[in-house]
Amino acid sequence: MNNNQVGLKSGHRLYNNDSNNINHKSNINNINNINNNLLKIESELNGTNEPDNKRKLELNDLIFGFINQIEGSLEADYGLTNRIKKDLQALKIKFGMAAMKCGDTNWESFNLSGEVHGNNELFINQNSFALSLDELQTQGITEEIRTFAWNCCRYNFAHTLIYTEMPAPADKVQEEFSTFFEQYKKQGISENITVAAANAKIAEKLCKKSFDTEDEALTSPLFIASRKLNKFYDDFIKCEKPETDANLRLEGEILSKHMSVFIPTEVKERLKIG
Repeated sequence: MNNNQVGLKSGHRLYNNDSNNINHKSNINNINNINNNLLKIESELNGTNEPDNKRKLELNDLIFGFINQIEGSLEADYGLTNRIKKDLQALKIKFGMAAMKCGDTNWESFNLSGEVHGNNELFINQNSFALSLDELQTQGITEEIRTFAWNCCRYNFAHTLIYTEMPAPADKVQEEFSTFFEQYKKQGISENITVAAANAKIAEKLCKKSFDTEDEALTSPLFIASRKLNKFYDDFIKCEKPETDANLRLEGEILSKHMSVFIPTEVKERLKIG
């Protein structure tokens, strides 16, 4: 712990021990307050009724506010004991994992979740990281648990991409979105269909990555739906007169009516899918 020097006399240092005690108590109170807020956020995110997207975005703002607060305290490192450093470091990781539970709302939230996951992994491997493997286990933030949280985020966002209408990301280089977007755009496809088709490609990719093995992914209902949706878009885009193709219309009806995936109104009207 750093002591606060208040004066020098005859070569001896004088320290303000009362000030140190106050700082220590203040740090403990601060950690308790942050932890209580984390518990409230986690309780809401893990509740029986999942928060809607508006609430998730609000929670995401709260989460990143606490992450910034924690990072500021760790960087300042003023009067922090090793125990307090460990508590703050664990909270930083936990808030990052909470952010991933809000990462399925839109492209921007998902991108932030990816950044916080990457930053946390780098953070854990720094020399300044104080928690042991046993402490990571006790805190519930082992590598296995962190990876699972990120995989759930990828899976959930893949689900959002194919079951809801998702606008293009502001930064189209995210997850190679621009590669698929430009590919379809060059073929003269309308923007609405281009975005939906690019989202479907990304969804299949994210879903596959969210599983530990390829065999697990291949049997996932979400992966099967995303693969069928991608085949449909490929067939639709290649077809010169899709409105006259009975097989294509049947594919679209199965996807839209029976699998409930998102298909742009423009496509459904052209294929006369009710």
